[in-house]
Amino acid sequence: MTNTNISFNKRKLESLKASTKPTWYYATNFEGLALVVGKKKKTARILSKDGIVLFCYGKMEFGPRALGHRSILANPSKKEMVEKINSTIKKRDFWMPFTPSIIKESFDKYVINPKKISSDFMTICFESTKLARKHLVAAMHPYDYTLRPQMVTKKTCKTYYKLIKEFKKITGIGALLNTSLNIHDKPIVYQPTDIFDELLKNDRNNINYIFIEDTLYVRKNIKS
Repeated sequence: MTNTNISFNKRKLESLKASTKPTWYYATNFEGLALVVGKKKKTARILSKDGIVLFCYGKMEFGPRALGHRSILANPSKKEMVEKINSTIKKRDFWMPFTPSIIKESFDKYVINPKKISSDFMTICFESTKLARKHLVAAMHPYDYTLRPQMVTKKTCKTYYKLIKEFKKITGIGALLNTSLNIHDKPIVYQPTDIFDELLKNDRNNINYIFIEDTLYVRKNIKS
């Protein structure tokens, strides 16, 4: 998966904020102070409480996997998240496993990788450790407990790395369930407006948290 030069149209983002005000509220300044003490921690806390977050940040990606720029994120330690994501958004077959994004310093705790094979792009399958079968139960194959992980570093994806670090501070788990931000059999999200046009219009009313660039959207009447 590679970043392209396609990023957000700021005018469209402002229009999006205005159009969603009746049913969503939002907080901005993710790249400023909120990145350190506010938004990132709030998003990590939502994930720790088993909220599903649609995460749309930075330039678009292309390739076989989503790697934290156009992703659906969830707590990997709760097996019920698989059904929750499938019934709410993805509409995938039950046997299709989700996968984890793991920060570098936690990778060896979860992945059996004696040859130290690089796993930056979520394309290689590994055996899992006993701890992984506890912490990552929703992000592995349910029958043979194999993983197809992404190793996340500060260098490869700084914002995503910091989010997982915050999640680890809260839960002790150095990973997130990560699946591509799209409906099954549909293309991955291109612009943020695609989330509202494609996902929310299809009666997927259980989507309550959307992170776009510098803004966390929370559906009104949801305790976060």
